[in-house]
Amino acid sequence: MDKDSLTGPALRRLRDLSGVIVGRICDEVPALRALPDDILQLEIRSVVERSLRLVLGAMGSGAQLRDEELIAPLRQLMLRVRDRPSLPDVVASYLVAARVTWAMLLRVTPPQRRPELLALVEPATRHLQRMLVGVSRAYLDDQQLAQSEVGELRRELAAALLAGEPVGGLPGRAGIAHPAAYLVLAWDAAAPQTTTTAPTRRWRIRAALDGCCDGIVLTMVQERAGTALMPVADGTGEALRAPLRSFVEELATLLGTPARAATALAPDGAAVPAAAAEAREVLDVARRLARPAGLYELDDLLLEVQLSRPSPAADRLAARVQPLLRRADLLLTVRTFIAAGQSRRHAARLLHVHPNTLDYRLRRVAVLTAMDPVDPDGIRLLSAALTVADLRAAT
Repeated sequence: MDKDSLTGPALRRLRDLSGVIVGRICDEVPALRALPDDILQLEIRSVVERSLRLVLGAMGSGAQLRDEELIAPLRQLMLRVRDRPSLPDVVASYLVAARVTWAMLLRVTPPQRRPELLALVEPATRHLQRMLVGVSRAYLDDQQLAQSEVGELRRELAAALLAGEPVGGLPGRAGIAHPAAYLVLAWDAAAPQTTTTAPTRRWRIRAALDGCCDGIVLTMVQERAGTALMPVADGTGEALRAPLRSFVEELATLLGTPARAATALAPDGAAVPAAAAEAREVLDVARRLARPAGLYELDDLLLEVQLSRPSPAADRLAARVQPLLRRADLLLTVRTFIAAGQSRRHAARLLHVHPNTLDYRLRRVAVLTAMDPVDPDGIRLLSAALTVADLRAAT
């Protein structure tokens, strides 16, 4: 008698055997027990029968199955069932099926043929091994593809919002509820100084942003910069300020270099492009003025942002301080005087000069610029002019 006669009883009882296996799976794998009965009896039972027919047939005939043949039944299930079981549950189900099938084969095999049945253990376990490896790979590949597709849809949604384009059904396809408002976050830093790879850094940055709020964050992450759209629940984004300050500190650690970031509120989806432009403008001004690493918003740099914009007044201010840019001693004196809160004594100490020397230099500044540093209006204009000059020098 041949091997086929050993597996023949199981093949002839395939319908009954698959029913027993599905019942045992429900007993031993609680997550699958909760599935609707039509899924269990039509989809999962079909996978069980197809897999048994393949393996039992190969055991009986000695045929070699291709990997794709072994995982085809599961691929069919993944295509047809939306709420897929987890990978551990899938593996557990295959092992339950193997145990039940062997128990049946032992029960129907005459004692004198048990040695022949035991000889099939090795090829059967080889099939099972290849099947589990293939199933795991197919499952993980499918899951990775699904995550990649969702990630791509979310990046597409972020790009559409930032460009002010219609989003249509993108939010639903991306698996998110479109919020009423967003807090736009823009950040940048110098070249990363860590040994981690760029994909790893991007993954960690996204993970850190996801931890800042309960909703799904839409991100556009590049090597040294990025933009994020944070869903706002309170209409102001105030609850996000503290988490985002912590994020900027964590970002510096992830990149190995200090980072600056800026935020702006978009009260609705249509306002996202304007909010993004505002955040980038604030960030650009903070960078050009070499402000410390940290989180900024427009209120922190109101005057500086206004002075950064082209205008005849800004051109006139920049021209006024051109003589100072050629006199390092006078330029340092003015900057120190401003930093000292216009205190002559404090400024003289910082500069290590006599107060009379400081007074002489300040008079020279007034003559060269037509802006008197000791006059309240003069120092205000002088400070603004230096800011314009610094912004243009950085540009």
